[in-house]
Amino acid sequence: IASHLFYMGLQGFLYFLIIMVIEYRLIQIIWYLLPGDQIYGKNVIGASTEEDIDVVAEKERINSTQSSLLLSQ
Repeated sequence: IASHLFYMGLQGFLYFLIIMVIEYRLIQIIWYLLPGDQIYGKNVIGASTEEDIDVVAEKERINSTQSSLLLSQ
């Protein structure tokens, strides 16, 4: 009967640890602390900051338009 109590206590302790890991989001914290270059092999942030040609053209068109024409509607 002592072995059953020991394994029941061990099982309770392991479930408690699993609940603490889930509650404190330790897996997510560890995942976000890993550097992106080593996981994927390239820098994802640098690729997303470049603007397309049509976005740059639209931004220049809006900036060159008079504000009275933009607010006329």
